[in-house]
Amino acid sequence: MVQRLQALKEGEGPFSWRRNPFFRGAVEILFLALLGILVGGGVSLFIALIGMGEAAVGSIPWSRLFLLPTALFVCGFLEERFFPGVAGHGMESLRRHYVREKPFPPLAWLLKGARTLVTLASGGSGGIVGPSAYVGASLFSSASPKSTLLRENILCGAAGGVAAVLGTPLGATLFVMESLEKPLFHAFPGKRFLRGYWCSFWAWQCSQWLGWIPHPHMVRIPPLVPEITPVFLLCCAGGGLFFGVLAILHVLLLKHARQGVHRLWKTPLSRALGGAFLVLSIHLLSGGHACGTSQEDLLLYFRGDGGSVLLQGLWKSLATGITVGAGGSAGMVGPTFFVGAMGGSFIAHHLFQAPELFALFGAAAVLGGAANVPVAAVVFLVELCGFSALLPAIILCGLSYGVARKWNLFDPGDLSKSP
Repeated sequence: MVQRLQALKEGEGPFSWRRNPFFRGAVEILFLALLGILVGGGVSLFIALIGMGEAAVGSIPWSRLFLLPTALFVCGFLEERFFPGVAGHGMESLRRHYVREKPFPPLAWLLKGARTLVTLASGGSGGIVGPSAYVGASLFSSASPKSTLLRENILCGAAGGVAAVLGTPLGATLFVMESLEKPLFHAFPGKRFLRGYWCSFWAWQCSQWLGWIPHPHMVRIPPLVPEITPVFLLCCAGGGLFFGVLAILHVLLLKHARQGVHRLWKTPLSRALGGAFLVLSIHLLSGGHACGTSQEDLLLYFRGDGGSVLLQGLWKSLATGITVGAGGSAGMVGPTFFVGAMGGSFIAHHLFQAPELFALFGAAAVLGGAANVPVAAVVFLVELCGFSALLPAIILCGLSYGVARKWNLFDPGDLSKSP
């Protein structure tokens, strides 16, 4: 079906469909919707398998002691020897393909998905947003092989993958555009935005229909933003500065942990053994909050049921950097949300604000500062909390970005030196 629609879109067949712009536009709309559903279904299955794997491994005592080093060694060895095209975390790999206009390797979505599944299910630390974006982009590109618009394919598929995980199609599209199109608004690519949003909308709808992913908006959302008063705006301003500093610490921990593993150990086997030992040690020190995706812990903070221990979030940053440096495949956006949610809950107790509200504020603001995506971060909050959050979101995410803009989770320098 998708192949036939692609042929119609390109003007093939007994009739010249190129002469009818209306028909071609209708075919393209349907084509993008079907690809969005394909991406949403593929990413939903990917995330569901990770959840099942985490649950299965967690039910077997001490299984991580031998599963994690084995998984890190296999993933690192295969990446280094056979599949360097899928190296790095999800968004980093996408930037490499996008900037260099480099096609995806054959079955890249399967390779990336399998490596991430093995890493996270065995006890590695990391997120699922970046790998989901990569899986979505490679799926989209493989389903439209005749298209020469590689960058548009990457953007549409990645936006669909992020929307399927987070349930925010508009924010997902802007997040991918800000991550790949910097500086975004110097020359706003309107056509890519519309295509990306349409694809991400249908990917989100598909993931909702399947019901395999616990979207943040499907749990109890924080109460409505309180009345906008000078005191509340002052708390938001202080929170924005705090989240900017937290974003810098998060980025530095991730990058130095990742580089440190490569300096300490030179072979895939030694990196796997040493990295697994460090990650499992951090997991014990953090009270059992470092391994895996930590999705359940994150949702606790969004419900207001999490604690206010800031150090747990930084343990997550350190464990994720070590996991990726040791050869594993994991995302950086999920840990960024985790750090921000913990920071928001921590500062809310000191500012006498609702911890569940500031946990969500912190997750978006730290992402806006650490990944340099302030517009997407604001839109995330508006999509989740409504337009009443617009002014606080602008203050929080703008100040966080202003503090942390010189540090970037997806630094362009990673394109040439990714392990």
